[in-house]
Amino acid sequence: MRSALLLVSLLGCTPPPTPVVDDGEDSAPEGEITISQLDPDFGPVDGGTNVTIYGEGFEGNVRVWFDGTELTVSVFDSRTLIITTPAVSTSTDVDVRVESDLGEATLVDGFSYGDGGGGGDGVSGVVQYELTQIACPECWNLTTALTVNATAAFHAPVTGSWTNWLPPSGTCAINPGNTPPTSTTTSVGTWVYMTSGSTSVAMRETTGSTGSQYASNGLSEADYPRNATFDLSAPDVGLTADAVLRTPQSITSLTPSQMLLVDMNEAFQPVVSWSGQTFTWSPSGGSDPFIILIEGYSGTDGTFLGTLLCVGPDNGSMAVPGSYLQQFPSNSLLGVGMHRYAIGSTTASDGTTIESVSQFGVLGTASFF
Repeated sequence: MRSALLLVSLLGCTPPPTPVVDDGEDSAPEGEITISQLDPDFGPVDGGTNVTIYGEGFEGNVRVWFDGTELTVSVFDSRTLIITTPAVSTSTDVDVRVESDLGEATLVDGFSYGDGGGGGDGVSGVVQYELTQIACPECWNLTTALTVNATAAFHAPVTGSWTNWLPPSGTCAINPGNTPPTSTTTSVGTWVYMTSGSTSVAMRETTGSTGSQYASNGLSEADYPRNATFDLSAPDVGLTADAVLRTPQSITSLTPSQMLLVDMNEAFQPVVSWSGQTFTWSPSGGSDPFIILIEGYSGTDGTFLGTLLCVGPDNGSMAVPGSYLQQFPSNSLLGVGMHRYAIGSTTASDGTTIESVSQFGVLGTASFF
């Protein structure tokens, strides 16, 4: 069986494993409706961007407007909405208004339309930071039960997002395609740094056929503080970005707990139902999305069978329908990753947008019964 690829990596380089074990907006007063964040908060003028709206008080009859245009809205819970942006005729900022049984709230200039995206000059890079705890390293030919990796890439400003390939919250995708907004990256010097308080993460440049990429070496769990905000700097070119990335909170427990068996002789116990399976975790309740990533392998020769990716709100529970699980034959071996994501974007010192993804996850093993 191949080594664990269960990492939703946005970059083509350094594909370490994703899952692990080890946020949140201030709550609004009871009965009040608020909008705290749109993710992403920018997109092209021709529309079609899947946007998650976070806030409080999305209860009862919920309606959403971009300026004067009412949109179709999916309500996943009282703090999470999903919409798809409409097309507009020119680059502009629009007000976002949400109405529910508790009243209405407006985020002035909450979404930016443009050929370039956030910051007005386009997306020019992505930073990733991942911590994964691995229940059975031996099952994946790994020598460590915990991996911590930081990666980054920079490029000429482009329209689009490094995270648009993820399916909308509340949905699953079979063998999702991970298509980046550009295939050519550029150098910003020999070193790139992320800092949060006394923690500093150094990423060194490597070059290949598509350009420069940056990656860390030898990071430990101490380098990954939870609920921490990191700034970015590329001193060789004077590029900086404040609050470029935020790490999410830990996952402290999850079910089915049999996924966490560490002995290879006990791993891959039959804990996932072919007709559908509910996964749970704690703590929950933050504004971050939660992702379940399942990879299937033949139970006879370990041949890779495909990937199932499900995205949902961080409410402590996600049901994966049997219609998706049944792409894998009965008695398949499964790698199951459960990940808390923190997705963000910020305007850098050059006026462009740098996106970020930080994830904390657990990689377990299972099979069908």
